[in-house]
Amino acid sequence: MTQQLLISRLASRASVSRLARGLVLALGLSWASAGLAGSPEGAREFIVELAAQALQVLEAADKNLAEREEAVRAILRESIALDFIARYSAGAYWQRASDDERGEYRSLFKEFFLRNYASRLGGYKGEKFEVEGARAAGKRDALVNTRIVPADGPALQAGWRVREFDGIPRVIDIIVEGVSVVRNQRQEFQALLRREGMMGLIEVLRARTERVSVQAPG
Repeated sequence: MTQQLLISRLASRASVSRLARGLVLALGLSWASAGLAGSPEGAREFIVELAAQALQVLEAADKNLAEREEAVRAILRESIALDFIARYSAGAYWQRASDDERGEYRSLFKEFFLRNYASRLGGYKGEKFEVEGARAAGKRDALVNTRIVPADGPALQAGWRVREFDGIPRVIDIIVEGVSVVRNQRQEFQALLRREGMMGLIEVLRARTERVSVQAPG
């Protein structure tokens, strides 16, 4: 399953898409939880607070869609482990890239990520977000299992992998219905890197970022 197909699957399920997108977008604005996410219980509290803040964004009646998307980008910029995800997605090609290539790739990756996910923000229609539990995931991470429940139709299962960076919790992956969003992105990038190299990936990211920017409302 490609990254685009996985995200499309998440975004297109009418019964859960709006809340799911909002939660995926509004990851991790929770400085009050700093220092807690190293344990499963701390990570669980982090995600509970994340959900509350995401709903606050979704329910902001005084902001139009463009304003909410800008607010979401600001949240993402400060709270997602974008550098980590960018390097992980590039794999060994990160080490082979020049300093200029690394800088351009990292900048484009962040911009594409922010615009692509923020543009998926939609209205909120009362879906429920339930935290089911949390457990350790390896030596450094915790995985929080959640369910997004629509008024009708099947629930969406989503796991949130949380890691601390300099004492601050960040979400480093989302597992949607058992499939890792970040691993799928890495697979897509690796296939492209094998064919086109780092400059080829940079050009693809630039084109995608421009396309999302053109499609963005406002």
